[in-house]
Amino acid sequence: MNNGSKIQKTDCLDLRREKKNNSYTSILSSCRAKKTIYVLMIMIINICYFFLLGEKGTVWGKDTLTYIEWSYLPIRRGYVMYPWFLKFLRFIHGEDLYVEYAYIYQGVLSVLIDIVLIEYIRTKYKMGYATGMVMHILILATYSYTLPEAISSHYLLTESFAIPIFLFSMYFFIRYINGDGYINFLFSIVVCIMLYFTRRQLIVVLLVYFMVAVINEAIKRFGAEYSFKICIVTICIITALIGVCICGYFRYISEWKTSGENSQLIEATTGKALCLMTEDDAMLYSGQDREIYNELYQECKANDRLLANFPRSILDYDEVHRIINRNITEHETIIWNSSVRLQGDGGGLDLYAVRNLITATEICNHKAEYISIILRLMPSSLVASIFVQPLRWRMICYIFSIAAYIFTIAMIICSIKYNRMKSCYLPAVTVLTIILCNSFFCNIVLYGQQRYVVYCMGLFYVYDLVMIRDLWKSIYDV
Repeated sequence: MNNGSKIQKTDCLDLRREKKNNSYTSILSSCRAKKTIYVLMIMIINICYFFLLGEKGTVWGKDTLTYIEWSYLPIRRGYVMYPWFLKFLRFIHGEDLYVEYAYIYQGVLSVLIDIVLIEYIRTKYKMGYATGMVMHILILATYSYTLPEAISSHYLLTESFAIPIFLFSMYFFIRYINGDGYINFLFSIVVCIMLYFTRRQLIVVLLVYFMVAVINEAIKRFGAEYSFKICIVTICIITALIGVCICGYFRYISEWKTSGENSQLIEATTGKALCLMTEDDAMLYSGQDREIYNELYQECKANDRLLANFPRSILDYDEVHRIINRNITEHETIIWNSSVRLQGDGGGLDLYAVRNLITATEICNHKAEYISIILRLMPSSLVASIFVQPLRWRMICYIFSIAAYIFTIAMIICSIKYNRMKSCYLPAVTVLTIILCNSFFCNIVLYGQQRYVVYCMGLFYVYDLVMIRDLWKSIYDV
């Protein structure tokens, strides 16, 4: 009897083990099936987005020839990485085919870096496959500003190369914030230097990394409960430094009065400076400089390209961009024609010296108005940083963007309040700071076109999603 009961118990244990093994096997196979579907969906989404939406193949931009021909212009401006990239493709595929392959390399590079970045974020914050799929879609927003013509990675422009490099630097920097070692901070700096030699205005990314690294180390030193105070103190210090930089910038501009230098910085600044011209300012010049100034003023006035012609609504930023851009493209023609008229064919007048004198004089004489132009450009740049704006729905885009910024800031404050991991909110702080600094910097040296401020668009929404889930877990656990 005892033997029978023992045999029966053994059979029951075996049956339980078998059921348990079967359940483990079914769970494992289910996980494998979900992962397979997830990987396939990611690949389909990326292939369709990067290669099927760009039906025109490689798309040429206004500056494409300067990179292909290894022109002095990108080299002088410091944009050496992209010409070297094209040179590499020319060496691999030959003179006839390398341009046709460029968008494929740019697309593959973008896909690989997007997957590496998003998969790290997904696994670090223990996101499910469905949430991961949403994040993979959100990161694609960064490449959407050139739609519907083509994805940005199809253009032979530095942005096609700079966006994936920027995201790669963010990958290492986020790893550093998450405590994966200082070596990742070093890697992020190295990649950032590459980024600087691709798009020089992105030097602000390097500065933001150092700022956030200081916040990160301060939180480690003093504790998470001081996070909010540390952020406030850092913001105050950065604001003071920005003020010092602005004063230095005006002093730097004043030195242009005696300079014959030509650069993209001076060209873009001249576009804004010529908006400041007034009839009374002619008294600030003498001789031929005054005659050329009067001709520039009359030409800008006749074609409605002065500050008084700016539209009142901040929604109509296209008109502001048009005025500034036309001033950039037209001023050299006016100066050259004036030089020929005054001194005969061949001129004899230093065109750049006259241009720099007028630019510096107008800005130094109208500092407040010049800052007002920069501030006027800021709203459109901040909106363009996170949202591609169709003309018909511009007011809705502004309302959505304002709501998105307020929501993100509120989520960061809530994350600090609930003492969630700094690895959750510090990347969001980094993204917001890069957006703000890059927009401000671009409007000083350029005039804030969308392709110059778009780099954080996808990450902005990805970390909103991360913070929502993290706070939900925090509140639910409470």
